[in-house]
Amino acid sequence: MRNLVKVVVSACLLAVTAGFQSCSADSSNNIIEISSNLEIKNNYIEQKWIAAHFDFTPDCDRNAKTAYQKSIIEIVLKDGQYAAHDKYSMTSSQGTYTLEGSRLTMTSEQGKVHQYKITELGKREARVEVLNDPNLLAVELVSL
Repeated sequence: MRNLVKVVVSACLLAVTAGFQSCSADSSNNIIEISSNLEIKNNYIEQKWIAAHFDFTPDCDRNAKTAYQKSIIEIVLKDGQYAAHDKYSMTSSQGTYTLEGSRLTMTSEQGKVHQYKITELGKREARVEVLNDPNLLAVELVSL
């Protein structure tokens, strides 16, 4: 019986040691590259987006940063129309959008123009460079 216990314990230790040796400390072996960049077209951007991260200009004041960081901004793009709603400040904006190459222009019903350059576009994520805002450099968007 004692020999059986020693054999079982030895086999378990051998299995655990073999398992640890098969794992590589080099993390580059664990990375799978998937090219998910899509061609920038209306049918790829027309969905509900949520602003997930903001990159700020050096001149952006503390209060504006705090407001952006607390906001939950949802943007719906559909058939040349957009609707944006900030669930934190309870403000909304609606209007039209145009896509010319990688440049997205959104014009509100009040005539305010927002311009963005789409720098990365995947099926569920996008990164846009903000072209005409004194506080923002870029925004990362996700779609659920």
